[in-house]
Amino acid sequence: HPTKGRISILGKDTAGATISDLSRHVGLVFQNPDHMFFADSVYEEVAFGVDNLGLKDQDAIIKNVLERARLFPAKDLYPRWLSRGERQRLAIACVLAMQPEIIILDEPTTGLDGRESREVMEMLKELQIAGHTIIVVTHSREIAQDVADRVIAMDRGKIVSDTVPEVA
Repeated sequence: HPTKGRISILGKDTAGATISDLSRHVGLVFQNPDHMFFADSVYEEVAFGVDNLGLKDQDAIIKNVLERARLFPAKDLYPRWLSRGERQRLAIACVLAMQPEIIILDEPTTGLDGRESREVMEMLKELQIAGHTIIVVTHSREIAQDVADRVIAMDRGKIVSDTVPEVA
């Protein structure tokens, strides 16, 4: 557990903030997307968060994020029938549907082949271009250098470098 330091989100100190307050602005995608799935269809999986937040135009939001994740044709499928890469994109879509400004992903390419990794990273780049802040936790320097506009390396809880990758 951290013993010192501060985290601010959108300029506000998070000390004392509730999970509910933070979840309105920050979405988290776990390393293994299978840990978050429980619905009987891809559509219902995305709909859960949207419904909990009481967002308007729910069907339009769900359709939009499924199209962005390239999963709309699979909307009626059982989530665990999807490929590993599709399940990762579904996990991102579930978070994206709740419309957070910041999306944090823990090792989003773990277990993916090269094509699936590229598809996930392309989706994240599109989200960044659309104005989302994307934070990727990864052990892969290659991924960090290829997709990030800022790379912060840590060792034993301390920042050891904070760089801006060169654009190729």
